[in-house]
Amino acid sequence: MESFKDIFYNTKKFDSFKKYTENNFNTFVNINSKSITGEKVMKEIFFKEIKKVLTDFLGEEKVKFVRPISIKDNSLNLKCSNPIIASEIKLKKSKILEKIENPQYNIENIIFSV
Repeated sequence: MESFKDIFYNTKKFDSFKKYTENNFNTFVNINSKSITGEKVMKEIFFKEIKKVLTDFLGEEKVKFVRPISIKDNSLNLKCSNPIIASEIKLKKSKILEKIENPQYNIENIIFSV
């Protein structure tokens, strides 16, 4: 005898429910990525990716002094409280930019504020 779960998953109602939830989730993601709040969330996620890339290049101890601030005119603005680390990032800038790939932001330059 089939269980209720097996019967439910093999029905057309489940298929329509599954499509409904997938469509609503995709709509939710699209709306949020276009809204102001969604943009901020997407930017924060991107900033976390940048921190991971910087950690790979510099190490955890040095990344503590670096913080992404904003993205403006295809430039990533970083706040760096240590000028030595800022110069180290400048030396590795081309490799870091190669590693940071996001078509939404298209980062071409890194600007520092100390």
